[in-house]
This record gives sequence, structure tokens and C-alpha cells, in this order.
Amino acid sequence: MSAQNIKSGAFKTMTVLSYLGNVICALLCMVLLIACITNGTSMENSEMFDGLFSGLLGVFAVMSALVIGMCWLCIIGVAKMKKGLRRGFILYLIGNGLWVVLLIYSGSDGSLPSLLGALISIGFIAYYAMKIPKLSK
Repeated sequence: MSAQNIKSGAFKTMTVLSYLGNVICALLCMVLLIACITNGTSMENSEMFDGLFSGLLGVFAVMSALVIGMCWLCIIGVAKMKKGLRRGFILYLIGNGLWVVLLIYSGSDGSLPSLLGALISIGFIAYYAMKIPKLSK
């Protein structure tokens, strides 16, 4: 990417927002993952709860680990795009594209915040897609 594009205010703003959103999401999911693991092990020691709750905690733990992975893909992708590398967009597209699919699926019952989040994420993907011609291999 040329020096002019890296110094553009819009690109810097989008990268900062991408970093901020993905770091916050990853941290929140890490808290959920730690809570699932901690509560899951304490539930196994207690016979008060049946297997359903520990099974649901397992699902939450797996989902939060997947979201953490998607966030890190996005963070790495933005860092590579900031360096001018085209493969950064591919990483960002994979991570954020999966996030969009999850949001659309969760918003299929008419949940407006989920659909709005998916629309915002699609906007970020579209913005970075417009920068592809200016990125090198």
C-alpha cells in the first residue's frame, strides 16, 4: 500500500475500530471461556446438577473459543493489511465473515441488534475490500 493510503485518516480510523472491536470481543469471550471451564469443573464435582448443564457449558466454551479465534484472525489480518499485504484481507475476511454468519443466524428470529452488528461488520469487510487493489501480494 502506498504511503498516502497508510496515512489516510479513514484507513487509520477503520483499523483502530477493527482492533478495538476485536480485542474487546476476544476479551469478553475469554472471560466467558474461563467461566465455563471453572464452572464446568465445579459442576462435575457436584452431583447437584445433571449432565445437561455441563453439556451446555461445553457448548458455550467451544463457541467462545471459536469467537476468540475469529477475533485473532481479524486482528492479524488488519495488521497485515496495515503493512500493505493482500493476504491480510483474506484472514480478515475469514474471521469477520464467520462472525457475520453467526450474527445473521442469531438474528434470524428478528433480533435487530444482531442484524445491525452483521450490517456493520459487512461494512468493514466492504471498506477493506475496496483497498485490495492498493495492497501488494
